Amino acid sequence: MHSTYIDAMFVSVKDSVRATKKAIYTVVGIDLHGQKDVLGLWISETESAHFWLSVLDQLKSRGVQDMLIACMDGLKGLENAIEAVYPQTKTQRC
Repeated sequence: MHSTYIDAMFVSVKDSVRATKKAIYTVVGIDLHGQKDVLGLWISETESAHFWLSVLDQLKSRGVQDMLIACMDGLKGLENAIEAVYPQTKTQRC
């Protein structure tokens, strides 16, 4: 992937009778031709760098060989998680 957008957003999810907030992890990739692809969506109770590391490991095992640029927010530890799986990736805060 040329550029990858990495972010989590919190949404209300109804669980039986009550609503709770959950983190929806989203990864969108853009190839060299400008084609956008949703690489995956994951749900977790909170956003954490540890969960992002597992998401990136899954992407690597599914065939995403490299990322040139990863655009992300300032979540503590996220840059280290990206570097652990994709060491050549340049990170950029959006």
